[in-house]
Amino acid sequence: MKYAIVFLVILVFGLGFLLGRSKKRYPLVAELDEPLVLVTNTPNEIYRLPPGTILYYDHSPKDGSFDVYRVYINVHGSKIELSTLSKPWVIAPLTAFEDSHFK
Repeated sequence: MKYAIVFLVILVFGLGFLLGRSKKRYPLVAELDEPLVLVTNTPNEIYRLPPGTILYYDHSPKDGSFDVYRVYINVHGSKIELSTLSKPWVIAPLTAFEDSHFK
């Protein structure tokens, strides 16, 4: 009886693990059709993400006032100094608008 219970527990957890792994979650993405303007706190500095950039959807606040995306960047040829955040829960996002917003 003891072995039957152990077997059932292993079977249930094993099936749960396998079913959970079979439902891979693919990220929601958006590919830019036109440049996306990044606004910084420094006046007269405007940067653009080029068309074709893939934005990985992260989340939207409940009020739906904006969406949060991630962008992954491969940096070649320069060494960027890394540091540890003193407040890792604080995120300083940039604001972005479609390029047509500035025309």
